[in-house]
Amino acid sequence: MSPHILALDIAGAPHRWINVRDAAHYYATDMIAWAVGQNEFVLRGGTQRATGLQSVIRASSIIAIKGKDFIVRHFDHEPTLTKEMLIARDRYMCAYCAQRFRFDQLDMEHIKDVILPGEMKEILNASWRQRRSRRRT
Repeated sequence: MSPHILALDIAGAPHRWINVRDAAHYYATDMIAWAVGQNEFVLRGGTQRATGLQSVIRASSIIAIKGKDFIVRHFDHEPTLTKEMLIARDRYMCAYCAQRFRFDQLDMEHIKDVILPGEMKEILNASWRQRRSRRRT
C-alpha cells in the first residue's frame, strides 16, 4: 500500500487523499501553496546534466494546492438541519424563555427578517408554550 497525502484547498478545507506520485506532480509544477505535517516523503529523481545533482522532492503529509481545481464548490448548498441536531446544538434550551425542556417539548421555529420578508434568518428552538403565546401576538 502506498502512502497517501491529504490534499487541501488554499483555504485549508480537505479536498481528497492523493498518492505520492500525484503530490510530486504538484510540487514539480509549483502548485503547492503551503505544506504541514509531521511525515515527509522523499522522492529522488534523475541527475541533472548541467549541475550533476540528483533531483529531490520532499513531500509533506498535508499539502495545500493552488488552482481552480482545488476550490471548494457548492457554497450555495445548505446542509440539512434536523430537529435532533438543532435541539442538541442549543442544549435543549428554548430561545425565548432560556429554560431547558425535554426533547418532545421543543420545536423548531423559523425567524424571518422584517427588512427582507420571506428570507429565513435563523432557526431556533421554542417550547410549545412559548410558540402558542407568540402566535397570539
